[in-house]
Amino acid sequence: MKTEVRVNQPYYLEIYITDKLGNFASGLTVIYNIYKSSDNSLVASGTLTEYSNIYRASTSFSEPGQYRIEYITPSKFENAIETIVVTDVYDKITRILGLTQENYRLMNPIYDSKGNLIEGVIKIYNNPSDLENDQNPIASYKVTAVHDSSGNVTDYKVVKQ
Repeated sequence: MKTEVRVNQPYYLEIYITDKLGNFASGLTVIYNIYKSSDNSLVASGTLTEYSNIYRASTSFSEPGQYRIEYITPSKFENAIETIVVTDVYDKITRILGLTQENYRLMNPIYDSKGNLIEGVIKIYNNPSDLENDQNPIASYKVTAVHDSSGNVTDYKVVKQ
C-alpha cells in the first residue's frame, strides 16, 4: 500500500515491532533509510526513537516523487519497507481555488484617468479570517492590465510574486 504525503509537511515514520509472543519489543535500535525511487539515491537516514509502544521519527520531503523507506531492525526481528508518494497537488488545488476567487482579495488597485484598473495585487487565503486580517496569504499575484482608447482590455497579466 502506498501512502500519499504532501511536500514540506511533517511525516512520521512509524513501525511497531513485536517479539515471538506478539508483545511490543522495547529497547531496540531501529534504523531507517529513505531512498528516492526514481534513482535509488539515499535522501535521509537516522534512528527511530521508542515512543508509546512504537518506534518513530519525523521527516519532511522537499520535492514530489515516490520514496522507499527501509526500516532496519536487529537481526532476530523482521525488517520492513514502506513506499510513499509525495505530492504538491494540495498546494496547487488551494491556489486554483483562490484564483477562482475563493478567499480572494484585490489590493492596492491603481486606475488610469478613465477609471480602468491598470495594476494591483491579488492575494489568496485559506480562510475568510485570514483574508479579513491580511495574514498568512497562500500566494500573491501582480495584476497588470492595458486598455485601448475605448476602455477595452488589450492585455491582462496575472503573475505570481
